[in-house]
Amino acid sequence: MVRRCAIGVDIGGTKVAAGVVTADGAVRRVVQRPTPVQQGVEAIGQQAAELAREASLRAAQEGYAPVGVGLAVAGQVDVRQQRIVGATRRFEGWERVPLKAVVERVTGLPATMDNDAKAAARAELRWGAARGARFAIVVTLGTGVGGALVVEGRVVDGARGLAGHIGHIPVQDDGPTCACGRTGCVELYAAAPGIVSVAAEAAGPAVVLHDAGDVWRAAEEGQPWAQLALGRAAESLGMALAGLVHALDPEVIVIGGGLSAWGESWRSRIERAVGARVMPAFSGRFEVRLAAYGPQAGIAGAGALVLEQVEGGDRHAPAAGGTIREP
Repeated sequence: MVRRCAIGVDIGGTKVAAGVVTADGAVRRVVQRPTPVQQGVEAIGQQAAELAREASLRAAQEGYAPVGVGLAVAGQVDVRQQRIVGATRRFEGWERVPLKAVVERVTGLPATMDNDAKAAARAELRWGAARGARFAIVVTLGTGVGGALVVEGRVVDGARGLAGHIGHIPVQDDGPTCACGRTGCVELYAAAPGIVSVAAEAAGPAVVLHDAGDVWRAAEEGQPWAQLALGRAAESLGMALAGLVHALDPEVIVIGGGLSAWGESWRSRIERAVGARVMPAFSGRFEVRLAAYGPQAGIAGAGALVLEQVEGGDRHAPAAGGTIREP
């Protein structure tokens, strides 16, 4: 029997990945390649389409029938018009790429897209750590800081689908310039490049850092400069999330993205930073959880976009089932 599935494609700052997403939320047969940033945004779009096609062929080999391609896209996406309307400097010119049309032409499948963090939130809400939640915050930590808000069990789009860019909440009055062109964004301190930058400045030229993982390992070994960088990341993120807690009153905050692989000690550090900044009435009334999908949340969420459309309902409707522990 042929089983229905979706193809999910996650287009990020460091890699483009595609996989088969089944109806129960499993992610299978993932293929990925480094994001060809140096070749320009058109090359990124073409690579996404080719990986989607490769994943659809792998799906067929396993007896699955792909019904569409979902695209979890770095940048700002007008979900109603299904077009990219802006991005950070790493994806300069991204808005001129007709991504949906390119993918449909290469794969022969209908495509739909949304911002990558909002797609990740959809996977966590439908199958993962936010399942059953009515009010939630999802934040993704990796090359950048992404986010999404869940209200009454639905991912919030905003007027044009641009809601949820948590990484660009200002938490400092000055500082280095963010990829968005502004200063003081939480992404400057809580995303992987920001963590490396703060650590490198604190450690001095004698210490060579290749990525944020080096900082994490050094912090685990007790290096003061690494502890400082991670402390600043958690405190900056805590400041931004505490503001959202006061505005939204969520049941759960989900921490996803590549840095969620740092596990429980990272989760608890963020939880303490948020908890220290919320008013007493909010304290203990929400949980901070690690994402169920981790680095695969973008693929799973992109697949969820497709499956929700095929199911014929409101793509923003909450998934059935699941519970959230009452505080």
